[in-house]
Amino acid sequence: MRSTNQIRLLDWAERLRSPEGRRRSLFVWAGVALWLGTEIVGRRTTSEFGDLLAVAVLALAATLFVAAHRIAPFTWASVARRWLLQTAQSLQRWRVEVGIDLR
Repeated sequence: MRSTNQIRLLDWAERLRSPEGRRRSLFVWAGVALWLGTEIVGRRTTSEFGDLLAVAVLALAATLFVAAHRIAPFTWASVARRWLLQTAQSLQRWRVEVGIDLR
């Protein structure tokens, strides 16, 4: 009998083998490569204009990624969002308010 993790792994592998899964995987890896390439180019630029172009490329890539995620949600992005929200809620307990005391 297979464990739940083995079943999830097999399900994930089956989805990745499908044409849609390959296309989505290629899209994500292309986004990662674009991000890394822009990071490398941005660190080597000597002017603010180069930095502006790098930000414009990353903004366009982020917009395309969000559009693709809205059409067909990326499972890992939804899991990451849920984890980030839970982490932010747990960090709220340790929040310290700093400001002017107007009493």
